[in-house]
Formats: sequence, C-alpha cells, structure tokens
Amino acid sequence: MAERSKAHAWKVCIRQRIEGSNPSLSATTIRKFITNLSMNAQLIDLFYQCEDYFFKAISRESFILENETAVYITGVPVASLNLVVMHKDINNLKDFLCECDQFFCAKNLPWAAVLSEHYLEHELEESLARLYFEDAENATPMVIAINKKPQFEPQVDRLVKSTDTNLKAWMLPLIEAFHSTEELTALYLQTHEHALSKPSQLRHLTLFIDDDPISSLTLSFTNNVARIDDFGTVPSYQGKGYGRYLLSYALEEVKKLGVELCFLEAAETSLSLYKKMGFTSLFRRKYLWNFLR
Repeated sequence: MAERSKAHAWKVCIRQRIEGSNPSLSATTIRKFITNLSMNAQLIDLFYQCEDYFFKAISRESFILENETAVYITGVPVASLNLVVMHKDINNLKDFLCECDQFFCAKNLPWAAVLSEHYLEHELEESLARLYFEDAENATPMVIAINKKPQFEPQVDRLVKSTDTNLKAWMLPLIEAFHSTEELTALYLQTHEHALSKPSQLRHLTLFIDDDPISSLTLSFTNNVARIDDFGTVPSYQGKGYGRYLLSYALEEVKKLGVELCFLEAAETSLSLYKKMGFTSLFRRKYLWNFLR
C-alpha cells in the first residue's frame, strides 16, 4: 500500500497533461528538411512529434513530467505498449526509473523505458552500465523523403485494403509477426478502436493474398508528416517481397496525400529492408524493461 501511495504521489506531483498538438508545420519548412536531411535536430523533433501523436491516440492515458519525459499507458499488459520516453538526459536516472517502476507496479502493468543516444552525456552503453534490468532491445528511428522513395509498381495478385472498419483482419498478421497471442493482440486492437473513435488521423492497411490477410501496418498523420507503426508480416510469407510491397504501397498513399516526410522506428532485424527502401537513420535508442528491484 505504501508503494501504491508513493507511486500515486509521484504521478500527481510531477506530471503535467499534454494539451493539444504542436502547430502544423508549413510545407515550405518541411521542404527545407527534405533538401537537407542532415538537419538532424529538426528531424529528431519531428520524429518525437509523430511518436507522441501515435501513442497519445492509442493510449488510455498520457502525460509529460517536469523533466520532459513522456509517459504513454495503453493498459495492454505488454512492456513496449506502456512507455516512459525520455527526451533528455535525466539526473539520478536510476532513482527516476525506480519511481517509474513503483508507479507501474501499482497499476500492475509491465512497462519499458526508452533512452536515446543523441542527448546522453556518455555513450549509450556506458549509461546503461549503471542501470539494472533484465531485458533490452535496440531500435533505430528513421525517416524518408517521399520524393526519394522507390517507384510503386502494382501487382494484380496482391490486394491492399484499408482495414479501418475491419480491424480483426488487420490484427491477424500481427499475432504471428510479433510472436504474440490472439488475446493480447485483441487487447491491442481495442486501443486502435479507441483511437478511431476520436478525431485521430490513423489509417490501417492490410495486404491480402488469396483473400488471406498476410501483412499489416498503421499510418498516422500529424503536422504534415506521417509515421508507420505495427508493420508485420506472417512469418511463412516473409522474405518473399510481400512486406516490402505493403510498405511501398503505404508510401505511395502518403505521397498521394501530399505528405513529404515519413518516419518509423526500426528493429535491428528490419534495418536493411528500410535502408533499401530509402529510409535514413536518425539516431539509436534502447528499450529497457524488467528492472531489478
């Protein structure tokens, strides 16, 4: 009970609610980014804006702390769906993560901390050496200028459908692709139903082969830029170009809407695919979970 009270006090005392989204960036401003993708600071800021928009849309609760850390709570019992995203180096990081752990413990939810190398005083690995956790995963935020994307070539045997009104079909490839279960993925589906019930700019796309859904992803749009999430292909169809086809289709849809930049976050296993598609790495980050008490 003491831990629950402390966690509640931590949440109440130091958080402030996110209010609204950042003003839309003009097309002229975005074109400046496109002509010089080395303008890394601005692109990193845009990446965080897209991330914030997507996770706020699917979260039942989201807020920022006084140290500029963003917290997203979907309520799904999966660590990567309840996030503490740090936007700058944190003093007494170990103590801060301990408070976060107590907070999520009181909610009986797994959670993950997200650290990025671009703001750390020391190398990412050196910063992690002072922490105690059981599991970690690398990720790489990436961006593509839509005018640099490969040409999309439609194929008659590959049908991509909008599945905003058929999320059950959208979720089916994700069960195997993310080594999940039908029960957990159904809970995640509910977060997307929640997002679609409010004025959120999310689109769900699914690739069908012989009427079977075999690959899915989610597009979100904010501030004249796009983001891709939930990109997964049924394992038995991987390595055959199906995922690449869906990704190429999605980028073509982004282009039709006049959006000129698209972001995503790549796992280590998918980096080569995204690079071949024309995506550029922005920075490295690490997901940490199962902290040792």
